[in-house]
Amino acid sequence: MTEPTILIKEVKNTVLITLNRPLSLNAVNYEMSENLLNILKNIERQKEKQLVILKGMGKSFCAGADIVEARIKTADGKESEEFFKWCLDLNELFFVINTYQIPLITLVNGIAFGTGGGIMTLSKYSVVTEKAIFSMPETKFGFHPNCGASYFFNKSKGKLGYYLGLTGERLKSTDIVKGGFATYFCNSNKLQKLEDKLINCVTVQDITNVLDQFSEKKLPPFSLDPLAAKINECFSESTIEGIFYTLKQDRSAWATTTLQTLEKYSPSSLKVSLKQLQYGKNMDLLESLAMESNITNNLYKFTDVLEGTKALLIDRTRAPQWNPSRLSDVDEELINAHFNSVSDQFLRERLTKRRDNIKSILKYKL
Repeated sequence: MTEPTILIKEVKNTVLITLNRPLSLNAVNYEMSENLLNILKNIERQKEKQLVILKGMGKSFCAGADIVEARIKTADGKESEEFFKWCLDLNELFFVINTYQIPLITLVNGIAFGTGGGIMTLSKYSVVTEKAIFSMPETKFGFHPNCGASYFFNKSKGKLGYYLGLTGERLKSTDIVKGGFATYFCNSNKLQKLEDKLINCVTVQDITNVLDQFSEKKLPPFSLDPLAAKINECFSESTIEGIFYTLKQDRSAWATTTLQTLEKYSPSSLKVSLKQLQYGKNMDLLESLAMESNITNNLYKFTDVLEGTKALLIDRTRAPQWNPSRLSDVDEELINAHFNSVSDQFLRERLTKRRDNIKSILKYKL
């Protein structure tokens, strides 16, 4: 008998939710996104529930959306109603998590990539351990940073979010908290005791007291602080060409490595991703998700995301053939076409309804 991909356990007034695809590093497929969204909505309607804890089975919290499955569903650029719905469900899931009316805590004791990173960052409370790794690696695959990244990366200090969003650079352990993408750091050997204590909490104050009790207060400095000036200078450029030029002029080891990394990526994906981040600067989460849903659906009409997924995750040649392969050959009109309206009106209807009905769900003030 196949195990469910989401495990639910109720203890007292707490609901424990575990993502349960450990062999796939808990990557969220079509079924999981719909189920998790419905589970969270149903719990929220139960007024006796006072806490939700979300975690992952095994060594990963969540390695992202299952983009291999997405490639199969959208092979050869074919439009898929199932893929369209999946995008809507995932984006609604991020919005529900960010506006959840019961205290929701994500416990991250491993990988939090893509969707996993979005869930962690958008949660009211998120706890990471020394085993936690955060990344939004989508540009590596010819895709774009989604999950509300155009919203939360613009809340990062300086141009840190642009650097992370374009390069897919990883943050580990305490750096995730220092970077502003999680709220607490707890050593993994205390994580089970933290969970046990949280289960006995009755009020929001109880929850914050327990989190404060188990979290480390004195964290080492952010490892990227020494590079902050360089990151801000290089990633303040308004174009990918400008970023490349500034990195070349810098000539430091960091700049050389960063440039070499970006040069491996899809030129089209980089241009779309930078424009997305720039647009997101003045957007709230709802508008950011609406924009990102359009980009996601439009990207799958082109070949790079299919090629990147195939080369890096399926055939594992690690040598994707981008089209076009040079920045100078990218058609700016095609880049702009990635922002054309496809799904945003459908998502806005869902999220606006959610926002308008929040007050009638519960009276928590988070």
